[in-house]
Amino acid sequence: MKKGDNFSDRLKEARSSLGISQAKLANKLGVTGNYIYLIESGAKSPGSDFIARFELLVSGKSANYSNAAPASPPPRAPRLVPVVSWARAGSEGFNYGDLSEQIDERVETDCRDENAYALIVEGDSMEPRFLAGDRVICAPNSEPRNGDFVVARLKESGSVLFKRFKRAGHNGDTIRLESLNPDYDTVEYPANAFRIIHPVVDARMKVR
Repeated sequence: MKKGDNFSDRLKEARSSLGISQAKLANKLGVTGNYIYLIESGAKSPGSDFIARFELLVSGKSANYSNAAPASPPPRAPRLVPVVSWARAGSEGFNYGDLSEQIDERVETDCRDENAYALIVEGDSMEPRFLAGDRVICAPNSEPRNGDFVVARLKESGSVLFKRFKRAGHNGDTIRLESLNPDYDTVEYPANAFRIIHPVVDARMKVR
């Protein structure tokens, strides 16, 4: 299946034949219900990783629909990812060599995203779970899900926020960012106000 094919129609037909909702299909494929909606409506092109998972599902080889127990995956060797500053995190192209404020530090993670990077937590808005100085690892090639911790960068101001993500509104067109510290208010922005929203998939605690 190529991205140029009419994938949205095939996705709708497959979902109909399986008799499941957009939300349930999204759960099976590891994305949000809004991601399925956008692809079916033709508003978004699917990524190659999503297409591969979809092909496994409809072929009956996906563990989500197979009666056979999935084989245990081989252990993943940890890898090192760069730590970058808040001001430049998630720059387009992910060319870390061009980041003037890159910190001469790398952290270990099991994250497989080839563009994964780490940020140093600043402030106390995510206490008590995340403290200033902790490192959080982001996967820029993954879609954020409700309840994920994310790093989000605003287009207009360039500000970078580390919060808990929730999509709201009738069509999921409002992004709600929540702090864990009750002293900080929840903030909301239209979805198109962001340059990037990257899920946090790992963290390393600072040794104090």
